[in-house]
Amino acid sequence: MKQTSRSDRERTAGVDDGRPARRGGREPEGGSRSRRRLLLALGGVSTIAVAGCLGNGGGEADGDEDAGSEGGNEDGGGEGADGETLESHPVGVDLAEKPRLGPDPFDAPATLVVLDDPSCPRCAAYHQGTVAELRESHVAAGELSIVYRPYPVVYDWGERAAHALEATVERDPEAFWPLLGYYFDEQSSFTSDTVLERTASWLTAETDLDAAGIVADAREETFADRIETTLEAGSAAGAGGVTPVSYTFVDGVFQSPINGSASTTAIETALQL
Repeated sequence: MKQTSRSDRERTAGVDDGRPARRGGREPEGGSRSRRRLLLALGGVSTIAVAGCLGNGGGEADGDEDAGSEGGNEDGGGEGADGETLESHPVGVDLAEKPRLGPDPFDAPATLVVLDDPSCPRCAAYHQGTVAELRESHVAAGELSIVYRPYPVVYDWGERAAHALEATVERDPEAFWPLLGYYFDEQSSFTSDTVLERTASWLTAETDLDAAGIVADAREETFADRIETTLEAGSAAGAGGVTPVSYTFVDGVFQSPINGSASTTAIETALQL
């Protein structure tokens, strides 16, 4: 029987399988309404970021990929705006249904909420480097929760991939992380026309999930409302059109946003780990 890896099963938590699916409207050719609105709003805006990907297919932003750009105080720890909490912060909306690594984000000593795009090269570098290191150390120790929110604003194929990721989470949260890793590892091989076909092939080869059903849900944008909620949350939180963006919380209190492919040290400092 094909399964995801044991390490993913031991370290990954996600949505409640008993939760009824949330349904969204179908707009397969033009993309989600929220995404179009966000990209239109960003069309004339010059966004400053450190080693991030620019929205609307704008490529990579310049910067030091090891640094990261953050708010907060000078030591990188930051202070939440008026003690804003994870519950009240925009990125905390519907967070319980998002895939996570580690403990419950609302109970963890430290929580990292990541908004990024499967098609963003800097997001891939961030997950393959920083997130992997955090997972092996602080997540494994039970002191950090990492929650992922698909935020497709870079290339068009990333939005289709985001829909497939949401459809996968609905069926098996443990399969989410390997599929995300597949997108990051093979970014150069995807286009809007091929991403779902390749997704179906990967799911068939690597999992026991209903690949055809997942791809059908992605084409129909069955879970579009989940992606739109994240796009709206990112806009409200100031993420704009650059990915990745990470939001840091200590004991449930917001610390700072960190833009770009930040180093492990920068994230540890912001999270006081």
